[in-house]
Amino acid sequence: MFSFSSTSSAQQRIQDSISDLSYQELANHFYGNEDNKEVAIVYAKEYLNRAKRDNDVIRIADGYFFISYISDESIAIKYADSIILKTQGKVPNNKFYPLQGHFIKADILYEQRRFKESLDHYVEAFKLAEQNEDIETKFLVEHRIGLIKSRLGYNEEALQIFKNYVKFNVENDYPEIYNSNYLIALFALSDSYRRNKKIDSSTYINKIGYKESILSNDVLMNHYFKFNEGVNEFHRANYLASIDSINKAIPIIRENKDKPNLAESFFYLGKSHMKLQNKELAMSYFRKVDSIFIDIGDIHPDLRESYEILINQYRNEGDLEKQLIYIERLIKVDSILNDNYKYLYDKLNKGYDTPSLLSEKEQLIHSLTNRNESAQRIIMILFSISFLFALLVFLYFKRNRQYKKKFELLIKELNVETKSRSIENMEKTDKDMGLPTEILQTILKGLNHFENNHDYIDNTVTLNGLAKTIGSNSAYVSKVINTVKQKNFSSYLNDLRVTFATKKLQTDKTYRKFTIKAIALEAGFKSPESFSKAFFKKNGIYPSFYIKHLEKNDI
Repeated sequence: MFSFSSTSSAQQRIQDSISDLSYQELANHFYGNEDNKEVAIVYAKEYLNRAKRDNDVIRIADGYFFISYISDESIAIKYADSIILKTQGKVPNNKFYPLQGHFIKADILYEQRRFKESLDHYVEAFKLAEQNEDIETKFLVEHRIGLIKSRLGYNEEALQIFKNYVKFNVENDYPEIYNSNYLIALFALSDSYRRNKKIDSSTYINKIGYKESILSNDVLMNHYFKFNEGVNEFHRANYLASIDSINKAIPIIRENKDKPNLAESFFYLGKSHMKLQNKELAMSYFRKVDSIFIDIGDIHPDLRESYEILINQYRNEGDLEKQLIYIERLIKVDSILNDNYKYLYDKLNKGYDTPSLLSEKEQLIHSLTNRNESAQRIIMILFSISFLFALLVFLYFKRNRQYKKKFELLIKELNVETKSRSIENMEKTDKDMGLPTEILQTILKGLNHFENNHDYIDNTVTLNGLAKTIGSNSAYVSKVINTVKQKNFSSYLNDLRVTFATKKLQTDKTYRKFTIKAIALEAGFKSPESFSKAFFKKNGIYPSFYIKHLEKNDI
């Protein structure tokens, strides 16, 4: 009762204090409380309700996005639909919507094993990312499409996608900045090489991933590379080595609640023990594969062979009851595979086709009816299914070591007090610009006021607007900025905003807790991508790396 009352009271205090907050402040508070959903939802709902009152389409979509971000998938998918319906065709110049609606919905559908529907939304998100020239999102969506292609058996196409994604990660320094993302990309590439029967290439990528995971202390991905290599050892007929590697990986896979890969682990342990003539132990692993299928209601097509082996084993033993159980189960597996993997289904190299299985099933039922009336009860309970799927997709990005010298140099520069060129010295350039001294003085003083008051963090600032504020015209102001600042107006604005964010991150530890998006918006940028690009261009490092090392060095 105390905990509930405290939570309710805290929420009420927040509710009472947010009416005067701006949209940006509400967003900042939301991102600052991502880990406390009960608090974050208050800010998200206030943001959404206010946007609805103001009939602001983009901010309504923001509100939907905030709520979907912290909600369970049953709620999140509804808000994803709302994003799509609210923004489709209504915000043509917006890079974030409706793309994010499709992306969120596709991820949820993928987790629900509704692969065909998921693919439709990934394709739509990919088209929008391409249309918006959003390269990072484009590669991220394409990687998801590669996962679906791999599930459907289009292994060559999936392999090319994973190659491109790893290349993108390397070219954009993700191994140093977003190490977990890079490791996931390597894992998918290694897995794809194996499914394309390129075992040596798979092992080569595994070794890279294994070393990288050790350097970044990523225990989870380290064990996934062990698992991958264990499967490769099976294909090399090194069965003891395969068993050893997979057994080492299983505890972490189980702890991660990754039942699809756990099922695959059991499958290859069973196959290896079969090759080593440990038949009873092998059968126990194939039965574990079946237990996971019963639990999650789905199975990878490669693991279908488990049922063929079990059926053959019980046929040889003359155990008609168990033979019937696994024939029924295999029919159910084929039904699900046919539904979820229609394009792949006809290509499977099956030891049994469905008509033969149905015929054999009827013969066994007839035999068991004559032998044992209890067989009817077995048949009645064969088709109970639970539907749950857990898949390794996104891990939180972890920042890693990079550009240490540039970081140290940047800190030194921030600690050195630099003086701007005085107005008197700048006036010497009036002959070069052909402007009267009085006009030049007015513009320079106006720019000083613009910089000192931090007016540049307003993301609606334009050259015309600034010129009007100064009391001049855009041509003169642009000419002064180009000559005195030696950059165009866009670069001038970006540099001011980056410097503002850089200094504030150094001096304000609370500010570092904000997301990159929140920091970008507060500094005057319209997207986290444009902020990161401008930050890197000016400082030579990415903001995520800068924040991490400020914390690490306790600056």
